[in-house]
Amino acid sequence: MRGDIVLRALQATDVQAVYDVAFAAWHATYKNIYPTEFINNFVQTNYAPAGLLRLIPRIQAGHHFFHVALAHSSVVGFCHIAETRHGMELLRIYLRPSYIGQGIGRALLQQGEAFIQARGHSTYCCFVHNANDLGKSFYLRNGFTHVSEKDDKEEWYMEKRLGAHEHPGS
Repeated sequence: MRGDIVLRALQATDVQAVYDVAFAAWHATYKNIYPTEFINNFVQTNYAPAGLLRLIPRIQAGHHFFHVALAHSSVVGFCHIAETRHGMELLRIYLRPSYIGQGIGRALLQQGEAFIQARGHSTYCCFVHNANDLGKSFYLRNGFTHVSEKDDKEEWYMEKRLGAHEHPGS
C-alpha cells in the first residue's frame, strides 16, 4: 500500500465523503448490472450521510468496524464489518475506482480481520453480486471461499477462515 494512505475509524466529518466514494464506486462496479436510477436510489438510501452518522456510536462502542482510507486527507475508500444473523459479516468495502489495485482494500480487510479476531471470531462472510467479477476476484485473492449452498438469489455467499489465532479443534 502507498505510504500516503492513512486508515482510521469513520468520523462524523467523513460521512459526505463516504457517500461520494460509494456513489462513484457503485456506478463503476454495477453500471452493467443495475440501471442508473436503481444505483442512485440505492446509494442515496444506504449511504445517506445521516444514516452513516447513526453508526458512529456503534463504531465508538466497538460493535461495528467502519474504517476509511484517506489519501492526502481525502476519503478514497471504506470498509464496514459487523455481527449479523450470518455471524461476523463484511457489509461493504469500496474504493474510488482510481485507487483500486493499490493494496488499500487488502489493508482495510486486514484491519477488519483484527477487529473480528479481537472479538473471538475465526470466520466471517460477505455477499457479492454474482455478476460483480471485480468483487469476486478481490475476495478470492484475499482468502475467501465461495460456499454455493449458501448463495442468496443473485448473490454469492463467501466465507473466510482466519488463521492467525486459531486453536486446534475450533
